[in-house]
Amino acid sequence: MFCCCLSNIFLMLRKGVTFMDQHASSTLAILTGLYVVLTYLILRSSKKAFIESIRPYITIKTDIDPASRTVCLKISNTGKTSAENLRLSMNKVFCPIDIKRDENNNGKLVPYQRSALNDVYLFKKEIQTFPPGQEIIFYLGEASHIFKDDFREKTPLQFSITAEYNYQKSKKKEETVIDLEVYRLSQLEPLGRTIKTLQGIENAIRKLKK
Repeated sequence: MFCCCLSNIFLMLRKGVTFMDQHASSTLAILTGLYVVLTYLILRSSKKAFIESIRPYITIKTDIDPASRTVCLKISNTGKTSAENLRLSMNKVFCPIDIKRDENNNGKLVPYQRSALNDVYLFKKEIQTFPPGQEIIFYLGEASHIFKDDFREKTPLQFSITAEYNYQKSKKKEETVIDLEVYRLSQLEPLGRTIKTLQGIENAIRKLKK
């Protein structure tokens, strides 16, 4: 019984080897084809990852200066290559807030709305080349003034900026939502430190008066 089983196993192995010998060229062709396809997929994936790692990235964000509490808009290329044919657009009109002296009110400093940010060159014209590391800053206004309801119509707290640009043979269109509400009632430094600073200024003024 055991010998019979061994005989059958050897017979099957011999048939398998015979089949492989007869179809060796076909098997090799299939394996070669699979190797070529896998190599192509790996190379394509590697090329795509490389291009993504060096492509331009147009980063749009807001920041606030702790000293002056001025909110600013920063537009920069944080990638490693230049963005070509850059176009920026806003979905709403936004007028930055500035301050001026009101001569009709004893020279008191009062806030007012400047010309719309939408009308500046960067948002009106196509930028041929925006190199890596380039950063442009727009000052939007002091936080306390931005949140005044008097300016809400032309100084919205939420708006979006769309960036369209080219690199290599690709095109990108990215939208960034800006929400200035995040700065409402924000405490940029400990209140105790601010009070001490004000007290120091007050004491210095008193000394000058003596």
